[in-house]
Amino acid sequence: ADFGNIGTVIPSQSGNSGKFLTTNGTVASWGVVTTPGSVLLNTTTVSSPVASVDFVNGSGGVVFDGTYKSYIIEVINVIPTTNDDLCIRTSTDTGSSYDSGAGNYSYVVGGADSIPSTSLQGSNSATFIKTNVNSISNAAANSGANGWFSLQNPVGTSRFCVYGQLGYANSIGNFNTATVFGQRLASADVDGIRFFFSSTTIESGTFKLYGVN
Repeated sequence: ADFGNIGTVIPSQSGNSGKFLTTNGTVASWGVVTTPGSVLLNTTTVSSPVASVDFVNGSGGVVFDGTYKSYIIEVINVIPTTNDDLCIRTSTDTGSSYDSGAGNYSYVVGGADSIPSTSLQGSNSATFIKTNVNSISNAAANSGANGWFSLQNPVGTSRFCVYGQLGYANSIGNFNTATVFGQRLASADVDGIRFFFSSTTIESGTFKLYGVN
């Protein structure tokens, strides 16, 4: 190796504090150190009824473009206008439309309540990903649905996946937990995520999107 010419091989250090030296096999360059952890990208608070809450790439600080390895969505006190099920759909055209055809999604969701009893539901040919078993109560005193969802592979050639957990009171006031795993069956670059209730509106609640390094 010709170490006498090392100064001409290493790129300029000016303005590159804290970066690391890397190479593509031919040319050396500086790489950015990624800090582990999560970054809050967007907070959406519903205070009057809306049909859905959407997170769309390029809107309101949302980035579904490979910047982050995965994403977390936190739901806080999310209440339906009438007792209902919280669901997820995806978009591949930055929110112009959301896939809603039979066979677009597959999911399995299991739950338990305070009776106690357990239940399991699922579909290999669904029009959405359902996130709970028993309907979520619309009574404000029951605090709505609370929990989180992990989003994997929103961009790339692998199927978009969601895994999550919810706690809530059902329509008769019993406390419930639910765990869901779902997929968008066609592999595509997902650039929009929609949360909605299957047959009613979102009365109130908060949704927070985090990017995870």
